[in-house]
Amino acid sequence: MKQKLSKILMTLAAVLLAAGAWAQNPNTNTNTATPTGNPNEWSFSMPASDVQLRIIYKTETVLTLAYNDKAIPTQGVTTYLGDEAAFIDSLAATVTANNEAVANPEVIYKSNNTAVIAFGTGHAATGKLDSIRFLATSTEPVTLTAQFAGNDDLARSNTDTVLVTVREHTYTVTLDDGDVDAAHWQAQAGNADFREFPLEGVTASQTVTVKYTGTRKVKSIEVVEVEDAPAAPEGAINGKFSVNANGKQVYFSKGNLRYTSNTWSFFDNQYDYYTNYSANAWDHFGWSTTATNYGMSTSSTYSDYHGTFVDWGSNSALQTSLGTGWRTLTSGEWTYLFNTRSTSTVGGTDNGRYAKAKVNNVEGVILFPDTYTHPDGVTAPDNVNKSNGAYTSNNYSTADWAKMESAGCVFLPAAGCRTTTDVFREVIPGGIVGQYWSSTPGESNDYGIEVYFGNSSLDPATNSSNSPRSYGHSVRLVREAE
Repeated sequence: MKQKLSKILMTLAAVLLAAGAWAQNPNTNTNTATPTGNPNEWSFSMPASDVQLRIIYKTETVLTLAYNDKAIPTQGVTTYLGDEAAFIDSLAATVTANNEAVANPEVIYKSNNTAVIAFGTGHAATGKLDSIRFLATSTEPVTLTAQFAGNDDLARSNTDTVLVTVREHTYTVTLDDGDVDAAHWQAQAGNADFREFPLEGVTASQTVTVKYTGTRKVKSIEVVEVEDAPAAPEGAINGKFSVNANGKQVYFSKGNLRYTSNTWSFFDNQYDYYTNYSANAWDHFGWSTTATNYGMSTSSTYSDYHGTFVDWGSNSALQTSLGTGWRTLTSGEWTYLFNTRSTSTVGGTDNGRYAKAKVNNVEGVILFPDTYTHPDGVTAPDNVNKSNGAYTSNNYSTADWAKMESAGCVFLPAAGCRTTTDVFREVIPGGIVGQYWSSTPGESNDYGIEVYFGNSSLDPATNSSNSPRSYGHSVRLVREAE
């Protein structure tokens, strides 16, 4: 079942009467909204009373029984649905035996709220059962138990009961972007307090109540299901970042670029990097030009790096292993990302774009996506948008970072710089530094524009941020969001 967001699209008419507050009233009649004919859209006529909206999503319940190398039961498996059978819309089963799927396991509904899973004929009774996975689709959470028929050694006193695993989603309720009186609308989930939109963390079948405090008369409310935004491409972090005033957005790769054992790849973790030079493991590249092998050179001669920029993403070998569409940001895009784009409020700072931090005890810079909600239970970022902020302003464990990464955050580790075959992270006076290439040439053929940050400074690839092309810097590729 595909997770969806619910979006309340509110259409407001001209003012005739002052509208009263909307609240829950258990004595009111319940009517069902009817489809308007448009995809994922419903409407209803506003009654002359308070109303409440109830949005119910289907729940998927999974029951998995693992019985490695046990004999296949000769009479199948009986699943007890109990008194909750009325909630179940469908029940399916996946059976594996002898390390392969059993052909066509059949679900046969019986009386007394039970169903029998009958195995296909592709396996003999002497075969070995690996696992059985039941999947029930329902309107309410349900509990499943299973009993193996017959006297097989699987019976285990005739009954095996496994606590059901309910895959519970949360949803977000928002107002339409064009609502003309958004400041006067609030919402609550269940018995929680009323709050401003968006209303986040709403679970399936919770009652959502909206309240209007303005002076317009409400004509109708439409409830529209909105499909999830497309997932990030493979190898990318699922956060979108604007890089120019025209609304262009990009995804960042899941880690810095590396070339090792003749293969291009991204580091497994965003905070990973190589601490030493190796001819067989590169992640500090000179500025890539037609005169160099994508910056994989230890030459310190400036003229060896003259030529037109060649993007790492254009490398056919890289495209074979990582896919097409990857590229390097220009200096203007880096600068816009750090200094100009409109974003969410982060740590109490409007348009929170970045913050210095230590992640898994690695110094670096966190980039917050355009739309960002900080995870519950994780300390809010401090010194947001402070170029002179210290790395110690924020300290996140791998567990905390996993939550922030899932919310779309990018981390640029301070991986230092390479000169010839020497890699160093700490310089004077910058302290521990991070240096990332842009695709923009510098003030002469000897230089390229870089992103530079240290203990108390940050230069987001402005024209003054020139670096010799022979220096080996980190590379973080992006892909454009559609």
